[in-house]
Amino acid sequence: CSLRGVFALLLVGQIALAIPNSPDQMASLKALEITGLRSYAPDNGQVINFHPLTLIVGQNGCGKTTIIESLRLACTGKWPPGAMSGKNAIHDVRVCDQPTVHAKVQLDFSNIRGRKTQLLRAWKLQRAGTGERTTLKMNTLDSSLRVEGTTSSGKCAELDKAVPEFLGVSTAVLENVIFCHQDDANWPLDDPKSVKTRFDDIFSATRYAAALDKIGELRKGSSATVRQLKLQLARLSSTRDQLQYIRREVAKLEEQLHKHEQEKQTAETLLVEKQDMLLITEQRKEEITEVVVKRKELKAAIKHLESE
Repeated sequence: CSLRGVFALLLVGQIALAIPNSPDQMASLKALEITGLRSYAPDNGQVINFHPLTLIVGQNGCGKTTIIESLRLACTGKWPPGAMSGKNAIHDVRVCDQPTVHAKVQLDFSNIRGRKTQLLRAWKLQRAGTGERTTLKMNTLDSSLRVEGTTSSGKCAELDKAVPEFLGVSTAVLENVIFCHQDDANWPLDDPKSVKTRFDDIFSATRYAAALDKIGELRKGSSATVRQLKLQLARLSSTRDQLQYIRREVAKLEEQLHKHEQEKQTAETLLVEKQDMLLITEQRKEEITEVVVKRKELKAAIKHLESE
């Protein structure tokens, strides 16, 4: 065989970078089962077990590239170029002479938390009509993600977002670096705009720029809020000073009031004493009046006696 005929695929099982002092660890691919895709028969699934380093060798057309396509399909939900949304990637119904072909991709891996995870995607391709009127209709049968006994089925879009998070790498890295299709392998030689777009996706530059814009917007909003708060603070400070002045004045008035209350109490005490003294004086006045009256009576009596 020529070198082209025995083209080899070198797969590294551990695909995520470990972060120092982080609870996360490397995600590790364990096994991949392919059924009904490309040259893989729909009635006999093939299982590829991965090791830290896996070398796959085979002639053209034996399914080496399909392994990469299946890994990419399982992890990102993206069909390979020219697959017509999967219709050209699923085993040809005309080859197996069946009206319906079932396809499945099942990936077993250990996520970045070290938990066993199983991903399953399944489809059905149906043939309708005959001759030139033959049409193909494809349906998604199952999309599920199981993490150590916990199964969650949902929309493909939800899995497409969740799986990269479990693997610890972005979708752009999976598509353009780790599981890059051979038809797209020369993307670094594309036009500068396309290359920049891919690099932006790989390094999340777009999200970083969006984050900077968002930070700028928040900063502007915060600056306006700060200005308003400063004005409000100035008003509150003025109000606080006025309040403190009023409190001081109230304290002075309360002190004066307390002093006047004491003077009032003293005056009331003196008034009571004077009233008592006045009462005694009145009593003595009455007694003196009585004495004067008696004296006059006695003088009158004496005169009367002397005249007699």
